[in-house]
Amino acid sequence: MARDRGDYVAALNHYGEALAFALAHHDRRILAHVFEGAASVAIARDQAGRGARLIGSAATLREAIGIEVEARVWHTLEHWIEIARSTLGVAEFAAAWAEGRALTPDAAVTEVTALAADARDQAATVASEPAPAFGLTSREREVLRLLAAGRTNHEIADALFISRRTATTHVTNILAKLGVETRTAAVSVAYEHGLVQATSDRP
Repeated sequence: MARDRGDYVAALNHYGEALAFALAHHDRRILAHVFEGAASVAIARDQAGRGARLIGSAATLREAIGIEVEARVWHTLEHWIEIARSTLGVAEFAAAWAEGRALTPDAAVTEVTALAADARDQAATVASEPAPAFGLTSREREVLRLLAAGRTNHEIADALFISRRTATTHVTNILAKLGVETRTAAVSVAYEHGLVQATSDRP
């Protein structure tokens, strides 16, 4: 419910509690559920690659302990898988899934922990900023900050754990909302209106 209303920090806190319980009681069934649930939050946060890896890791864990995804869980999980596949493209999704299949449970736990830390950091950053200008979302402002730092779409995708296609879409939307046609013009508007902080290495 927290995830569906966009409260990703709360959702990941709940999954964190379940993760702690699973680890304390060596319950790999709950661990698989946590990986899948955290994956859905990652995908909702435009981190489809990370989400695909976690789902792949859960699949490997389920095979190891001989349990399948329950029908009620699969209905929801399939929805997020389709979003991730559509976001990444078939080939990139398959690659991320394969990476997840190769993760150890400990590595997947680290991935979930990093996801929760990212969500908390982003929430703290947004809370400390003035109200959004030009209708930019918090994610678009993250992308805009990286644009101002001179990052390419490829580098933005890597920095935010999103696909290149998603990064390109965010850049296109930012240009449209700022009413400009080039990245350079977008950065100028961003500095002019305080959307990003000026630095000594400003391009």
